[in-house]
Amino acid sequence: MKHYQKDRHVQSLMIEINRWLYLREDYSVDSEKLKALIELLRRVGEVLEKN
Repeated sequence: MKHYQKDRHVQSLMIEINRWLYLREDYSVDSEKLKALIELLRRVGEVLEKN
């Protein structure tokens, strides 16, 4: 983030997501956790677009 909107060459942002935020212990997808994660990322995107 130290270069975001400070260096015009920076055109993307990579977000690393821990798999346990959307997977169950058996590695299957937890749809409720996934929906919450998607909504959180959508809100982050909206905030970044405004700035």
